[in-house]
Amino acid sequence: GKWNDAAKAYRKWSAENAIWMKKGPLVSRKDRSEDFRDIGMWFLFQYNHAIPLSRTEQELGKAHSLVNGRFPIAVHIYSWHKHPHDVLVPDYFPAREGFAEMVGRLRKKGIRVMPYLNGRIWDWGHGDFKKVEKWMCRLANGKLHNERWGDRDFSAVCPAVDMWGDWLVDIGRKTVEDYG
Repeated sequence: GKWNDAAKAYRKWSAENAIWMKKGPLVSRKDRSEDFRDIGMWFLFQYNHAIPLSRTEQELGKAHSLVNGRFPIAVHIYSWHKHPHDVLVPDYFPAREGFAEMVGRLRKKGIRVMPYLNGRIWDWGHGDFKKVEKWMCRLANGKLHNERWGDRDFSAVCPAVDMWGDWLVDIGRKTVEDYG
């Protein structure tokens, strides 16, 4: 089959079985953010810390001008935080200098901004790793599950652990409160 056949099969299965679909399809739900309801085009920026935020803002300004208000646009921004992408995850604060101001300017233009947060892995080099190691996923032999990204080692955090859910909620809340 083709990829769209697989997507249709997954959609059918998820509509009937997935926990996140119990409240109905996202398009008809009232419990999702109005900010992201009718996005006509998504952009992804900032894989590289060497790219200045001003360039991201300029590129999004061009895109905003091209659509001329016909539909809302949004951006998923990576490397908005103090460390390069996927370094010392999940330590995100403070944001890069100028990030909060850039978000404010983009929002004034009607551009929605969603900072990237890795909700799955923990960097072995993070100062708290030894404290949280007990909540990492393990292989059948009891050893830590290891993922290597670039020159760094990570483990996936068990998604059922309350600590991880609380951590992610706190990070999300702080991101919204501090950076819009």
